[in-house]
Amino acid sequence: MIPKLKMKPERLHESTLEKKKVNFTTLKTIIEHACSDREITNKMLLAFEKHIRTRNKKRIHNRCRSEYPKVILEFENYYSKKYTKTSLTHHIYHVGKFIGYLSRNFPSLSTLQSIQDCKKITIAMVTNYEEHLVDRIYLEQIQRSSVNRMLYSMKLFLDMLSVLKVNHLRYIIHQSLRAQAKRSNEYVNLEEVLVLLESIEKCRSKLKLRNISIFLLIMELGCRPIEVASIRLDDIRFTERLITLRSVKSRTRTLKMSKDLTNMLQEYLSTCRPLYPTYNDVFFVKSSGEPISSSTITSLFSEKNKQVFGEIRFSGKALRHTYATNALDNSNDFDQVSESMGHKHRRSTEWYIHRSVQRMLTRSLPHNPLNQLDEV
Repeated sequence: MIPKLKMKPERLHESTLEKKKVNFTTLKTIIEHACSDREITNKMLLAFEKHIRTRNKKRIHNRCRSEYPKVILEFENYYSKKYTKTSLTHHIYHVGKFIGYLSRNFPSLSTLQSIQDCKKITIAMVTNYEEHLVDRIYLEQIQRSSVNRMLYSMKLFLDMLSVLKVNHLRYIIHQSLRAQAKRSNEYVNLEEVLVLLESIEKCRSKLKLRNISIFLLIMELGCRPIEVASIRLDDIRFTERLITLRSVKSRTRTLKMSKDLTNMLQEYLSTCRPLYPTYNDVFFVKSSGEPISSSTITSLFSEKNKQVFGEIRFSGKALRHTYATNALDNSNDFDQVSESMGHKHRRSTEWYIHRSVQRMLTRSLPHNPLNQLDEV
């Protein structure tokens, strides 16, 4: 992403044309506002456009599913039942990068399209790709955690080839490259939560009840946004004040709701949801009647944050983190907290204890004041 800087005409010269990974729309805006010489501007725009067209023709990983090589579609079908749609999309992207690298750097694999073409892949080619990614780490072009994800996707691809008896390559990610991304654990203050809730309540949107219901669900139950998007009409038992949450990441669980949350969900269901045409039994819908998605919930939090604070201070996921931290800080049973969060492993819940201790230490005094009095 090229930053929006005010550039002087003399700073734009032909060496700029050598840049890779350019955003044509952004560059067009920058050049038109910064360059007074229209001849130079047109020349640069034509060069950038030519570069982008050439680059797109070389790309083997295309966004359009119909343009995927058959080997990518084979990979997608093979792992479709094992991974969620989002995870599989990321794996497909990384496998596309791997195949694209092989096609560009090894002439014998320039026509790597079908599954049978993968017989030509050798361990030396795989090692060459790994070294390429390591070089990018040293050049600070990519994070070690990103390399780990890319190599893991490549490993899944090679494992598939082995199972299908196309190519019997065995690959293990080196220990030095097994790095995980830094896990976020945001903690939201109660004051900020109340301010945002108040702003949603005061707005005149027809979807106000829906938005408040989503907000309260995540805040009170600590559920994931994707679990909220997956709630069906028969998942909520109003008389018993129970709700069933489902997610691929965790087992199905049923949680108890407060009276206020139950009443809010009932009000949304009776007054807001009937206003829109619905073609399914999804509980939360968009204004078009289509099922709401987790990305819609993320956008909702971002939009409301910007309206109230002028910036994005916290997300729906941050409320989930806050729920877990508060539950453990208030001496609730560890196993019950882990179960209510939908964690498959205890270490996922233990993380919140570690982060809670760190947060309390940062708020405490760095030194014991009694020691200072003794020195005096």
